[in-house]
Amino acid sequence: MGYSWKQAHPRILKKIVYGMNTHSINLVIKSHEDRGWIRSSEIKEYGYGLGILMEYPLPGKEIRDDA
Repeated sequence: MGYSWKQAHPRILKKIVYGMNTHSINLVIKSHEDRGWIRSSEIKEYGYGLGILMEYPLPGKEIRDDA
């Protein structure tokens, strides 16, 4: 079951990483994974090139009810 908007849940940064061809996107993905980003989707066509959704979980950061 999903989260209610009132419950505390982990905050996650999301971004689309893209490149013009498979070689460039693989280099960009590797550099992001080295910094802790995680692949969240498969590589798909994005604009004139290729893109992939990546996420970065923020440890210890949560949205709380009393905020």
